[in-house]
Amino acid sequence: MRLLGREAVDTVVLKFMAILGTDATCLFKEGFCETSGCPPEKLRDFLGAKWNHDRAGRVARLEETASPFPVLLIRRQGSIYSLQVWSPKDFGDALIVVPGTQELSNKDMAKLMAILGGPSKVSMCEESGVLRPVPLPPF
Repeated sequence: MRLLGREAVDTVVLKFMAILGTDATCLFKEGFCETSGCPPEKLRDFLGAKWNHDRAGRVARLEETASPFPVLLIRRQGSIYSLQVWSPKDFGDALIVVPGTQELSNKDMAKLMAILGGPSKVSMCEESGVLRPVPLPPF
């Protein structure tokens, strides 16, 4: 989905986030690359390998539902913005880019662990006083 101007983007983003729900996040390309550790020049390959591309137009028209933990990814080229909806193939990858998962309460962490597949798939780790889930390698 392409839009002209920041004002149009702000309006559409608010509507998209309402549709995507509370487990969604919205990031500009630079923020996504920074939090995921993916170099911008390799973003296309990174997304293709680890993320599902949900069709933004169909999601906006409520014809399709995005997968869990969607990211509304915004790319800017001049005054033209493109919006894409991506969802992680492995829910553990969502934890890398979704702000707010790093400061969950124990109760919310337990809910998130259940969504991610339970203790056989994910473990909890305290890092710098923050409790966060850590994906476990497959057996």
